[in-house]
Amino acid sequence: MHLGVKIKGALMIAIPVEYNQYNEMIPSKLFGNVEFFALYDDTHQKRGLIANTKKGNGIKTAQRLIDYGVHTILYTLLGDGPFKTFMKNKNAVLYMGKEPQSLDTVIAKLKSNQLISVDESNAKEYLDSGTTSQSCECGCAS
Repeated sequence: MHLGVKIKGALMIAIPVEYNQYNEMIPSKLFGNVEFFALYDDTHQKRGLIANTKKGNGIKTAQRLIDYGVHTILYTLLGDGPFKTFMKNKNAVLYMGKEPQSLDTVIAKLKSNQLISVDESNAKEYLDSGTTSQSCECGCAS
């Protein structure tokens, strides 16, 4: 896995990840508070990893991914602020579901169109900030 290297002509997909108790990288339920995002280049079938240098702020994390050239974002928990940032930039936003799964499983589901595309028409059903108040705490005042 390459670390933070951009690939010319790549269609980058970002997946929030964490390490489990076996030190295996798995998709994380978190978005703005993850340490890293796995990158998957759909064009060249390559994987990478970038640090979330904007950790703790969902909107800034979303903008970091956009600035990096990510075109598709996969998530489990995502608040209104980051979602609106992605929609404004016309990024694809895909819901992975809440059940734990491996990174390979998520990529296989992505390739076979088994993930749910989220936009303004179904966002209320699939957005969840993951906070105890069930409200976005990113400062977007949504």
